[in-house]
Amino acid sequence: MGKKIIIVEDDPCVVKYLETLFYENGYRVVAARNGFNQETEIQRRTSMSKKILVVDDDPNIVKYLETLFTDAGYQVVTAKNGNQAYEVFEKERPDLISLDLDMPEQWGPRFYRQLRKNPEYKDTPVIVVSGLSGIDHAVKDAVANIKKPFDRDELLKVVKETIG
Repeated sequence: MGKKIIIVEDDPCVVKYLETLFYENGYRVVAARNGFNQETEIQRRTSMSKKILVVDDDPNIVKYLETLFTDAGYQVVTAKNGNQAYEVFEKERPDLISLDLDMPEQWGPRFYRQLRKNPEYKDTPVIVVSGLSGIDHAVKDAVANIKKPFDRDELLKVVKETIG
């Protein structure tokens, strides 16, 4: 890593954005959040270039998965329903989708079918993460169906086996 950058910012989203931006340009980042200095060396990992779209209407699940995947070295983008997920997918082009089934506006299987209609998007792997029963049949080509509450290590294992 090259030069050291210090980020002093209270908003964790801004800090995360700046950390990623500076890291990609070869800087070592030291972040000061909420008046508490925490030095974080952002490590270069091969998975850092991999992006995961988390689609879930529960903000607690979204935050947990975002933290879990980010800590494992992945970039994360989120959507709270199928309609928003399609827009985010087109903009971000993630390498993998973590998909809840039961969401308002457009539920998971409908989003999945819409995505599969586009030849450019149809091969994007999907992991279903849902509390509904019978999830094994909702998304026919899912690489895994993981029932909530889930084991974090099991989920990470599937992600790593799927996209590295």
